[in-house]
Amino acid sequence: GLRLMSLELKAREDLNVFRRGDLIWTTVLQDIIAKTEDGKELKFVQRQTGIWEERNGNWVMIHEHLSAPSSLQSVDLLG
Repeated sequence: GLRLMSLELKAREDLNVFRRGDLIWTTVLQDIIAKTEDGKELKFVQRQTGIWEERNGNWVMIHEHLSAPSSLQSVDLLG
């Protein structure tokens, strides 16, 4: 199995926010750098999506998931 010694997540400045009524969904790309036990460095990009619901005047995250960007050709990987 793959053993990680460190994991760094860094959100980019491309936060998108969409609203429909009492629901909001957000997306943001994150750069990830992982270092393995044998010294290798893995670099990749993921998209984080959050679903938020307004409850009693507060926004609560009710779901979130991670996915890959839809087109790696248009994403500048860690650049």
